[in-house]
Amino acid sequence: MKDLLVRWVCQDMRPFAVVDDVGFREFSQRCISIGAQYGNIDVNQVLRSAHTISSRTHELADKERSRLKELLADALQNGSLCLCPDLWTDSNQQCSYLGISASFVDDKYQLHSIDLCCHPFPNVKKTAENIFMEMGKALERFDIFDLTQVTFVSDRGANFVKALQHFQAYSCTAHRLNNIVKRCFFINEAKKNEEDSTSTEVSFDDNGPDEEDVDALIDINSLSDVPKKALYILQNVIECKKLVKYVKQSGINKEIKESGGISLKQSTAVRWLSFVNLLESIDRSFLAIKKVLANKKKTFAIQLDVVQGLVRLLLPFKELIIKLQTGKMPSLHYVLIGIGTLQSALSSFDSLLEYEKKNKKYSCKEDLCSLDGDEPRLSDEDEGLRFFRLRLLHLIKEMFKFQQIHYASNMLHPKYRHLKKTGSHDKHSCKSFIRQMMRKIVDQEKSTLTSSSCSSSNNLYEPSPKKIKHFGEDYETGNMSDEYEEDNDELERFLAKRLNILDLPDNPLDFWRNHRMEFPILAKVSRQVFSIPATSAAVERTFSAGGNVVTKRRTNIKPEQLNNVLFLRSYYSR
Repeated sequence: MKDLLVRWVCQDMRPFAVVDDVGFREFSQRCISIGAQYGNIDVNQVLRSAHTISSRTHELADKERSRLKELLADALQNGSLCLCPDLWTDSNQQCSYLGISASFVDDKYQLHSIDLCCHPFPNVKKTAENIFMEMGKALERFDIFDLTQVTFVSDRGANFVKALQHFQAYSCTAHRLNNIVKRCFFINEAKKNEEDSTSTEVSFDDNGPDEEDVDALIDINSLSDVPKKALYILQNVIECKKLVKYVKQSGINKEIKESGGISLKQSTAVRWLSFVNLLESIDRSFLAIKKVLANKKKTFAIQLDVVQGLVRLLLPFKELIIKLQTGKMPSLHYVLIGIGTLQSALSSFDSLLEYEKKNKKYSCKEDLCSLDGDEPRLSDEDEGLRFFRLRLLHLIKEMFKFQQIHYASNMLHPKYRHLKKTGSHDKHSCKSFIRQMMRKIVDQEKSTLTSSSCSSSNNLYEPSPKKIKHFGEDYETGNMSDEYEEDNDELERFLAKRLNILDLPDNPLDFWRNHRMEFPILAKVSRQVFSIPATSAAVERTFSAGGNVVTKRRTNIKPEQLNNVLFLRSYYSR
């Protein structure tokens, strides 16, 4: 059996890990079971042709889409459906796709995340109008027509912002954080400079601004205005990227690993965590890199203390983005907490050291200093790194604005409901926002009930005579029990409820499933709020999967079949 597997893997150029695939083992077990039941039979009586499997993929995709429609219809009716759209271009086929992932909470208060489609995008400009048109076509297959009942999460691309301007749409937090880091380190400008010149050297102008003016320079937008010591940090960043590029091209990652290091990671614009991962890989392999390059008579101009300082500076961003990308449970409530933690960590050098001490998950023998804060090298913050710490803090305040939905997600989480560290104005606004959502649900239920009653009455009775209005009727407050009944008091009762913090689940939907009878309207509001993810990471993962399906060896797969494959992959994995 082992020899057959080796022969198959080598002849058909399959990865060795294919034998560990769950699907492969399920298929093999099914074949063994068939043999045990029916005896030794011809394999051709069991296996089907590639054409048959391809056709069956179409059939199964349509069948599972029909099943999914029922879940989506219920979520749509209850306002708990959120869609994350994005665009992707396959580099092998040069074909564009519109990906849409759905996040929704069902009537059992279970969160679902499914890749609805990787819809082939026609060869037209990716304008807001064309995006909206193709999005409508893609969603028709799931009977989603009224987009006013849908919430959207997307990046801040101008085309998507315009396409979704008439709907309830929120920005992807991870995209925003990534843009903050890119802007902080002038990544776009540095990239442009690299394209304009073969040299990646940063100019150290002695006539540049003095370090004493660093506080006034944190909001600058051009490399020419950066202080000299901050330019030195940027030079190290460029050298790190050049080093990783050389290691990849020369194929010496294996030698670095054999010398006690780890594989160096490349930084790419489309991967949110790749920049800090690159720095961490150099930090963890610094001695091994020096040893390997010394044997090859190569040197590199990278200072370990700068690399470690950058890792320390970006660690809070990494931890937050990892937290926000969860797809198994609600993540929206992490935004308010995470940004607050980020600002607190960056508020001072001591706070940053304390954060690193609590959250750094690895240590290196070549660490230049301990994390206890008593080493002389950590007693004073490097001026260049201080510039970028203050610049990050400034950019967070400038580029990130909280919306009411962020406060609401915390107030509706039993652990964070009292909005500690939040001002009274924001708390009051949050309560008003939640009450507005509650009233909308109550009005919708009353409207549905009235429509149903009128429909039944019209079939049994004559129309009742029109009631004559009396003076002042339009200004009456009506029955107080209708306007301010206990449905409107649910929020205060929830906030006043005594809860043992140690018994509360991390997943807020678990709490609301258990308390939906006690707080029926508020539970429905929570179902809507916690269906909204903090990021559009799900659709980004769809594109990564698409890149693994369409490879240089598999370029003949049709766009519609790719759509089917990615949908079934997500549907069966949920």
